[in-house]
Amino acid sequence: MKTTILFCTLGILLSACTPRVTIPPFIQEAYMLNYNEIAGPYFLITESNSVSFDYIGIGSLVVYEKSGGGDFVTTTIKDNDAIYGSHKNKELKGRRNANIHSALERAVAEAKAAGGDAIINLKTNHEGDYVTITGMVVKRK
Repeated sequence: MKTTILFCTLGILLSACTPRVTIPPFIQEAYMLNYNEIAGPYFLITESNSVSFDYIGIGSLVVYEKSGGGDFVTTTIKDNDAIYGSHKNKELKGRRNANIHSALERAVAEAKAAGGDAIINLKTNHEGDYVTITGMVVKRK
């Protein structure tokens, strides 16, 4: 009798403590960077490392953004947001998120400041709170 009660109690205790396994929800996102919208008609951006024109290499470009706190900012995010619509102003208070669009805008500005009119072999990496853009700034002949 004592053995039966012991096994029943032990069975209840062991079965009541099993953790629940939760499966995270399925999420699908898509975005597109419109190079002409960011760079303009006279600046070329390509992901190809082989181009059909002659150029003078100016230098390697690396732009890095990391999300973080800071001052209150108002920025324009061009991200085809389904809720707020595209090209709307959003106020980011206290925290600014790394954004691939603003990182590419910075890359174009840096390339133009260096005398370039194209970025070839463009690579983008967006992981969590980090955005990295690399490429080669060139001047077309």
